[in-house]
Amino acid sequence: MSFSCSLLFPRPEMVDYFTMYISPGLFLLPMKKRVLRVTGQGTVTAEPDLVVLSFDIEERNMEYEECILSMNSRVDTLRKELESFGIEKKALKTTDFSVKPDYVYDDKRRKQVFNGYLSHHKLFLKLDLNRERLNAILDTLAQSASTAKMSIAFEVKDKDRFRKAILEDAVRTAKMNAETIAAASGISIGQILSVEYNWREVQFMGTFVNELNEISPRASPDITPSEVSGTDSVTVVWEIL
Repeated sequence: MSFSCSLLFPRPEMVDYFTMYISPGLFLLPMKKRVLRVTGQGTVTAEPDLVVLSFDIEERNMEYEECILSMNSRVDTLRKELESFGIEKKALKTTDFSVKPDYVYDDKRRKQVFNGYLSHHKLFLKLDLNRERLNAILDTLAQSASTAKMSIAFEVKDKDRFRKAILEDAVRTAKMNAETIAAASGISIGQILSVEYNWREVQFMGTFVNELNEISPRASPDITPSEVSGTDSVTVVWEIL
């Protein structure tokens, strides 16, 4: 856990007011009292209960139509392989799809020459975490005829509850640090004057394992997910008595 703090005192020319930065702007607050401002960081870990499989299929062909047809065939192969585990086709969702002409530089001709069409199809699949089932799926997909590049991440389903736990830990840390600083400085703190929090996206993910399709069929993956962790911070301002 980490923290930062500052003691703020009115300048002589500002007996009744002083400035304090509160993101995202600068405000002039009517305070006559000294304040103690402490930032507390909260960190929480939890066992993951959700697995996210991400896929990237690349297809190259000199003909546009053939490029699209071949890509569709490989995606369909991937969906059928997942169906063998009772996973519906619609569960595999597209996050990005592109197809564009590709060019390479020809040293002899000294110019860019057409090198066919290059297509990328990125997809993801979210599943309840069941280690035995996950390892069986990975064993199959490592040998997939779709030759999709694949990565795996672990998450928690109840992100709101997880975020709440992180913020509670951050506030506890700020309070503990404020009390420690006050005692060491020989001051007393009173009521809380403000709580500052800049909302940001908190990542709730664990370990990634990349390009599982490159694993040898004779070496099946055995995945044991690590804990998921999240970190956030809040700043609390107390009056100094």
